[in-house]
Amino acid sequence: MNAIIPGVDIHVTAAAATGSGGGTLGTSAGLLTLSAADQTIISGIGSAYTGNGANNGHNLTYALAAGSGPGGVAAYADLQATATTVATVTYTISDN
Repeated sequence: MNAIIPGVDIHVTAAAATGSGGGTLGTSAGLLTLSAADQTIISGIGSAYTGNGANNGHNLTYALAAGSGPGGVAAYADLQATATTVATVTYTISDN
């Protein structure tokens, strides 16, 4: 994602499953830094249902952070303001 928004990292965290569901709801990988590479955010999903509507399932939290440049240090000069930058995150549920 740094290629899309230079100088900024986008993090996502999936909370533990909540709500009226049941079954094998899976386990969160914790805090992930989004990138162009595929990543598993929730593993071990089995036969399950989460219920419908708000507060059911794994709530996702997004956060922005200064990018981790060379040596793990962010460079202020990497930040670029634009009015048209769009970052798209795609989620896929697959049966392994």
